[in-house]
Amino acid sequence: MTIYYIRSGSATEEMDLGPAIEAGASATVFAVLGPGQFSDSTAKIYLDPRSCHAEKLQALIDDAPSKVWFEANSASRYPHFAWPQVIVHAQDKVSGELAPIGYLMPKVDPRAAVTLDAYFHQKLAETYNLPPESLSLQRRLDVAIGLCGLLADLHSKNIHCIDFNPKNILIQRAHGLVTFQNCDGYSVVSKNGTPYPATQYSKGYVAPEALKRGAKPGDLGEAQDCFALAVALFQIFNYGIYPYSGVIRPGHPHADDADDRARRGYYPYGLNQNPAIAPLPQSVHDLLPIKLRQLFDRAFVAGNTRPTAKEWTIALSSLKKAIRWAPCPAYPDDAEHIHFDGLPCSRCELERRIKVQKEIRAPATAVEAKVETTQATVTPPPISPPPDSPPAPAKSGGRGSELLKYLAAGAVVSVLVYLLSNDDPPPQVARQTPPDAPRQAVVQPRNNPETAITERMPDVGGEERKPLSPGEIYWCIAKSHRIDVINEVLEKEQVKAPALFQASLEDYTARCEKYRYEREDLAKVLDYFATRKAGLADAAVAEAHQLIADAQRVASSQSTSNDVVARTPAPKPVLTANTSTTSGRLEPEKPRKPPERRQTTEQSPDYEQPRPVVIEARPASLSLLSAITRGDRASVEYYLDKGASPNAPLSTGATPLKTAVVSHNVGVAEVLLRRGADVNLRDSTGKTALQWARLGNSDAMIAMLLRYGATE
Repeated sequence: MTIYYIRSGSATEEMDLGPAIEAGASATVFAVLGPGQFSDSTAKIYLDPRSCHAEKLQALIDDAPSKVWFEANSASRYPHFAWPQVIVHAQDKVSGELAPIGYLMPKVDPRAAVTLDAYFHQKLAETYNLPPESLSLQRRLDVAIGLCGLLADLHSKNIHCIDFNPKNILIQRAHGLVTFQNCDGYSVVSKNGTPYPATQYSKGYVAPEALKRGAKPGDLGEAQDCFALAVALFQIFNYGIYPYSGVIRPGHPHADDADDRARRGYYPYGLNQNPAIAPLPQSVHDLLPIKLRQLFDRAFVAGNTRPTAKEWTIALSSLKKAIRWAPCPAYPDDAEHIHFDGLPCSRCELERRIKVQKEIRAPATAVEAKVETTQATVTPPPISPPPDSPPAPAKSGGRGSELLKYLAAGAVVSVLVYLLSNDDPPPQVARQTPPDAPRQAVVQPRNNPETAITERMPDVGGEERKPLSPGEIYWCIAKSHRIDVINEVLEKEQVKAPALFQASLEDYTARCEKYRYEREDLAKVLDYFATRKAGLADAAVAEAHQLIADAQRVASSQSTSNDVVARTPAPKPVLTANTSTTSGRLEPEKPRKPPERRQTTEQSPDYEQPRPVVIEARPASLSLLSAITRGDRASVEYYLDKGASPNAPLSTGATPLKTAVVSHNVGVAEVLLRRGADVNLRDSTGKTALQWARLGNSDAMIAMLLRYGATE
C-alpha cells in the first residue's frame, strides 16, 4: 500500500486518502480523509510519476488566481478552480526518497455540477436531469459571465488555459457557478521567469491564426483563450451550434473539418452575410441582442480585434443590468422560455425551426446534401450536431426522379400546408415535373450557381407573356419564400397584417400567378436561390418582427383599415408543364378570384388587370429596418414620409443611423441625416455613429459622417 505525504517547510506529514472519486487516463482523484485542514480537498495522483512536473505545479501554487473560491458566507464556499494547493509525495521505489506524485486541489462534488457541454446538447441536459431554470437564458447569461470573469482573472496573472475543453469546465446545478478543472495543464511562468507552456488543446477551439501559421495554440497565449472563449459563448447562447457550422455554398471549397472551416473563415452567423457559407436553419443567432452579435463578429470575422475576457465580462454584465426579461406568451410558466424583452422567444423559435427541419424530408441538391451530411458526421465533439438529422442525400436518379416522386406524393393542398410550416421551403416550381417530360431536360448539367442573377420584378400579366427571364423567376421564388415566412410569424404572434403586407401578397399573385419559363433558366435560378434562401428567411423574420412592432404602435382607430391575412394565403402558383413544348406554365390549383378589398389609393395606370393595387405607392421593402439593411433609399424615404422617426430605435434596439452605419449603407445614412437624424446621438453602449463607422473600417462612411458634423 502506497503511503502519501505532504511537506510544509522542513516538516513532512503523512496523508490519509480515501476511495477513488474519479479515474482518468493519466491520473486518479482520491478523497482526502486527513489531515483535517484538507477535508475540503481531493488528491490528484498521477499514474506515472514522470507526469508530475513539480516545478510547474509549484509555479501554479505560487501564482494562484484571486478567485479560487466563491465564498457565499463564512460557512459555505464553492471552488472556482480545481487549483493545485500542495504537492503530494510518495516514496520512490528505487531510491527510497520522497518524490512528487500529485497534488491536492479543492474538492468539487460531481453530483452537484454538470459539464459545460450540457448547455450545448439537449440530450445531454436531459441525461443530467437539468430543470428548465438551469437551461434558461438567464442562467446561460450568468454562466457566460462566470466563464469570462474567471478567465479574465487568469489572464491578469499571465496564466492561460489553452485547452478550453467543455468537459473540463463544471457548472453548478443550483446557481450556475463555474469551476475550471485540470488546471495543472495551464501555461504559466514561474517567479524566476521560467515558462511552462500548455501542451494540450481541444479540436474546434484552436484560433484560426494558429491554424494558418501551423503554430502551436499555446504559443498564442491570451489570443488562443479569447478565441476559445468566444466559441463557447456562441454555443451557450445559440443552443450548442458551433460558430463555423453551416451549409457551404456551391462554388466554395469544402471544409469537412471544424478547424479547416475556422481557418477558412467560414463563419455564417455575422451581421453581414458570408458569401461562402449559409447558417444552419435551426440557428437562433438572429434573436440575440445586437451587442452580442457585434462582439461575436469581432471574435470570428477576420480583420477585427477579438474581444478579451475582460471585455466580455464588462459587456455581459452591462447587458444583465440593462436587459429586461419577458415571459413567453405560449409558455408563461416555463423558465426556459423566458426571453429578451423586445425579441421573440428564442426557445419557441428554436423548437419551431427544428420541427420544420424534421418535417422537411425533401431531397436537397447534391451539394446541399453533401454539406449537411458532412456537418453531421465529421463534426468534432465540441461542435453541436444539428438537433435534427440532415436532409436525405439526392438519389442517383437525379432531379428527374425527385420531381416524379413529388408529383406522385400528393395533392397541391399538402404542398401548401407544407409551405406554411416551412421557414426555408424549396420553391414549388422546382418540385413537380410531368411523368412524360423528357429526362434529359432535367438532368442536363447545371449552370454555375454562382453566376450572378439580377433580380427583376416581372410585369403583371398572364399566360400570354413571353417566358420570364431568370431574374424574374428568381423574384417570384424569393417573394413566395418571404411571404410564407412573414405570414407564419404574424400568424403565430396573432398580429393583424398591415395593408402594406396585404398589398404585397396581392402584387405577388398578380405577377406570379401564371407565367411560363424555360427549364434551363429554372434550373439555374433554383441553384442560385438555394445559396440565398437562408439569408432571405433571416431578412423575412426581421421584417415580420418590425411589422409586429409597427402594428403595436398603430392607433386602434386605424386598425379597421388593416386586413387580416387569411390563415391559408392566396393560392401559390403550382407547376404544370406543357409536354409538347420546352417551357412550362404555372397555374393555381383551383383558379378562383381572390376576395376584393377596398383600397384607399388609386390604381396604377400600369395595371391592365382590374386589381385594386397601387404599385407606385408600394415600397420595395416591408419595413424601415429591412429598407435600411438592404440599402433601399426609396423605401427609407417612404417610411420617413409616413412619419417614421430617423432617431427612434428600431425593433433591434439600434437607431436607424447606427443600423445604416453597421450595414455599410452610406447612401441610406446620408438620407437619414438629411431627414433629421442626430449624427452625434449615442447608443446604449455610449458610442456614436462615427465610432461605429471606425470600428467597421468604412472610410466612405467616416468621411460622409464628418461632413455632417460628426464628432468623437
